[in-house]
Amino acid sequence: MSISNHLSKFHQHFIVNFTIALVLVCAGSAAHPYYVGVTEVSIETAKKDIRVSCKLNMNDVQLNLSQSAGKAIDLSNITPANQQLLSALIQAGLTVQMGSKHINLAFLGYSVEDDAIWCFLEAKNVKYYPRITVCNNLLYNQFESQTHFIHCIVNGGRKSSKITNPEKCAMFVY
Repeated sequence: MSISNHLSKFHQHFIVNFTIALVLVCAGSAAHPYYVGVTEVSIETAKKDIRVSCKLNMNDVQLNLSQSAGKAIDLSNITPANQQLLSALIQAGLTVQMGSKHINLAFLGYSVEDDAIWCFLEAKNVKYYPRITVCNNLLYNQFESQTHFIHCIVNGGRKSSKITNPEKCAMFVY
């Protein structure tokens, strides 16, 4: 599945959830900055596939990568070097487990949408277990108030959770 098709399929869910998240966060902290990410894990048990989409604020990610790299990073230009930097960041901060087995997610790429980036990952031929753990500490070292909304969808059944730094993991049982 191409990145653009993947984005189109999940675009509506993320826009709604991200808007709700922003309203909730802003209502409670009007004078304070907010740091919110949204991650969706979609599992099709018959296909044995896992697809992951992760939306983050582009300026926040660029700041994080620039500090690590010691030079300015502009993610609006999708280059092989930027793909590699972003892949390393995502792979280090986002993990999925099925049962007790760590799932190796392949970074497919990213796209830019306004002031956000969408990262796409997948795993194929994965044995399904009804307990899924999603750990996400992306940008935690950068922002003490970083929050992630995590959505897990198994065969169309959707469950959601919110984690805030220092919480790292959400568990979903189907």
